[in-house]
Amino acid sequence: MADTQTEGEKWRWIFKSGAKGLCPRCGKGHMFRSWLKVVDRCEVCGLDYSFASPDDGPAFFSLCIVAFPLLFVVVWFQVAFSRLSGSMPSPRCR
Repeated sequence: MADTQTEGEKWRWIFKSGAKGLCPRCGKGHMFRSWLKVVDRCEVCGLDYSFASPDDGPAFFSLCIVAFPLLFVVVWFQVAFSRLSGSMPSPRCR
């Protein structure tokens, strides 16, 4: 990545590298061994990824992507179909 890049070019580089899981330095080597496992270093430029200790971050974001939308679907399903089964009292007309 050249030092003469504009701010917009830097952000495009960051998002492109991140979305494709590529090395932040060279943009060619892979950063991940599997879904949540970071490799030790870039196979192209040799960048050491020990600075990027993921800890529980990847698991948390994966959980957010899957669990929160699923929670909304389950709640919607419960509310939508509970009236059909009679488990929720219907509002009285006055």
